[in-house]
Amino acid sequence: MQRKKYYSIGTERISKEEEFKSAVESTGGALYKYKSSRSIDEIVKGINKKEKSAIKGRKEIIKTDIPKIPFIILTVSIFILFILNNY
Repeated sequence: MQRKKYYSIGTERISKEEEFKSAVESTGGALYKYKSSRSIDEIVKGINKKEKSAIKGRKEIIKTDIPKIPFIILTVSIFILFILNNY
């Protein structure tokens, strides 16, 4: 079972900061301090960078086909059959 990582965002004043930081980092995550709205972008970039480095193996792209046209044709056909049956 894969262990979950936890990331936390705290303000400048965190009670028991070292204990909190130690608990978060023990999961493989990190504690980030919120200083301004710009720091949110930096926090997100930091988490993304850390998570991307944890991915091992070959990259794979998965494309999912969403059959819009056949679904529309089917829906219109059912609607037409419904209208014709009521006449």
